[in-house]
Amino acid sequence: MSTIASQLKPPIEAPRATHQISLNGIRHNYRTVERKAATQKCSVMAVVKADAYGHGAQETATFLMRECGCDSFCVATLDEAIHLREKLPYPVRILVLGAPVDLPADFDRYLHWQVEMMVSGPEVVEKLMEWCSDIKTRRENMVQNSAKEAMDKVAESNISKGVVKSSKTLGNVEGESLAREIREIMIHKKKEAQVQAFIDNASSGTGTPNGRASPAPATPSLDAHPATTTTQFQGIAHAASVSRLKSERAANGVSPSPPMGKEEKKIRWHGMVDTGMGRMGFKPEEDWSVEAIKNLHRLSLQGSPISFTGLCTHMAEASSSSTFTIEQFGRFKTLLNRIRESGLSVETVHTDNSSALLEESLKHFDTAVLKQNSVDSRGYVRCGGAIYGQRPQFTDLLPVSTLSASIRHVGKIKQGESVGYDRTWVAERDSVIATVAIGFADGVPRDLKGGSVEINGTVCSIVGNVCMDMLMVDVTHLQDECPVRVGDSCVLWGPVTDELGGIDEQIKLKDIAKSLKTTQSELTCGVDVKRVRRVYEK
Repeated sequence: MSTIASQLKPPIEAPRATHQISLNGIRHNYRTVERKAATQKCSVMAVVKADAYGHGAQETATFLMRECGCDSFCVATLDEAIHLREKLPYPVRILVLGAPVDLPADFDRYLHWQVEMMVSGPEVVEKLMEWCSDIKTRRENMVQNSAKEAMDKVAESNISKGVVKSSKTLGNVEGESLAREIREIMIHKKKEAQVQAFIDNASSGTGTPNGRASPAPATPSLDAHPATTTTQFQGIAHAASVSRLKSERAANGVSPSPPMGKEEKKIRWHGMVDTGMGRMGFKPEEDWSVEAIKNLHRLSLQGSPISFTGLCTHMAEASSSSTFTIEQFGRFKTLLNRIRESGLSVETVHTDNSSALLEESLKHFDTAVLKQNSVDSRGYVRCGGAIYGQRPQFTDLLPVSTLSASIRHVGKIKQGESVGYDRTWVAERDSVIATVAIGFADGVPRDLKGGSVEINGTVCSIVGNVCMDMLMVDVTHLQDECPVRVGDSCVLWGPVTDELGGIDEQIKLKDIAKSLKTTQSELTCGVDVKRVRRVYEK
């Protein structure tokens, strides 16, 4: 019986290729950056764009938040931010470094997901002002976004319980009932808001001229809805019970607890300043830049759901000896001071990146930069590469990424025989060739032919062209002392733990990047997460 059961149970397949991420390395590097940032009176904003440089954005950010106390992250796109927000609760900050693309629809998504936005120039300013003035459409979109998120959460919850089919189609009986109950709960919440508005008006003495309290509007301000409304939908049963409990408490005269996130939702936006990168941003020397920021701030004072949060720029070079870097920062301070002189406070400023902070220790965040009449600005350094150990100039950082693959075949060839496409490698002697289950479709550059890998603690050479799904390695010199066998591991880069528990790194990612005239981040971003199993090691 046990034999039959074991045959029916699907085996756990060994991965053909593995991308191992060292969480200890990430922790060490983050703390190194954090200590360095503290010397410049600033905090760290962890860059997790491009799936955390190929290391896994959700996993990396969650680890940094829980284990290191990081509360600010930035990504490149809104979709990346939403993917991250699904794991990181508000008020953990998530900033999109790139400009909004789908205008004005993106504004609704920024608002709903509580993601901070980059305002990069006149095209964004114009559309944002139009969006602020179109209150009716904005509120309709808020309802639609909340309903969509609620439906997705309910569908996901019930799919996991086997309540509805995995297609998430709501056209069947269960789905129709589900949709009706969601609608009833949302209508009930609107009525609760109306009753509360009526009570607030009555208690404050405001209302009609005859002293009677004005009835609540038929459609209450959706901007005032709690930020956590949709997060209550962990399942219809739970949501319904919460609503019933609130009704019972109200009927018995029990004051409800203040809901979480009672404050109004707003888009927190940062102004990008073009000080020399030539990509996008406000021009420091143009009066329009100050006026545009003031106009957007004025809209927030009039009730629009936007809030001026910060000013930032990006350095083209990371050298304290560069006159251009000095000029860039001077231009940034010029616009910063002009904004403050106009009467606005700047909550946060950020200008640096990993190289500027670690390699040269540019003193960007001194007292003069952060000082303002109200509460001083909070300085941030945006760090990505350093957290992943990808700044070779800074020796205190630890490598984080190890790419390895399984050897699937070991065979012999005779002198004069060739290996791989185009016969680019011909054996000069009788040789033993190991075929490794990883190729350029997995993220190994084709230009790596002739490069080095590590097998059984020994450096070996790649022979022939790198194929789509595999590559070949000459292991002739290993056959006498440490024969290579099918199932052995081939390390393409990164540290490995030896038999004594020590860390050995014979094939360094930085050396491969240098030989290929590229960057470490390009290599790790290129690892295909669908074909290469990603694992996290502490």
